[in-house]
Amino acid sequence: MIIANVGDSRAYLYRAGELRQLSYDQNFANELRTKLGFSEERVRTMPNRHVLTMAVGPFEHVLVRTHIERLEPGDRLLLCSDGLHGPVEHNTIAQLVGAYEDLSYAVEALIQCALQNGGPDNVTAVLLEYREEEHTDTNHG
Repeated sequence: MIIANVGDSRAYLYRAGELRQLSYDQNFANELRTKLGFSEERVRTMPNRHVLTMAVGPFEHVLVRTHIERLEPGDRLLLCSDGLHGPVEHNTIAQLVGAYEDLSYAVEALIQCALQNGGPDNVTAVLLEYREEEHTDTNHG
């Protein structure tokens, strides 16, 4: 699987009970963390922390971040907007992604949790699960 992103929508991989962010947030807060070593606590309350440093449209040149990952059967991939990952803690996202066998229930629970936490932005989530392809022999002779 190849993930490419611009901006601050996220891609997460959920594998064996663990949730890992695959994408890179291109916003003011993340730039302060990665380039200047600011702590999460320090940038959490800063004004303009959500201002994008890269987006499709307003910039002549766009830095597209990519990530390559080999999927394993049972892996779940969550694609979501900052309306979800902003108001919902990482551990809660992990718990809800793994709590339901039916992916639509998991997505509904994620969205409801974001809205209950005051989701100030749009709340968008897509959840996919990788399964091994079943091979059947259709050649009988």
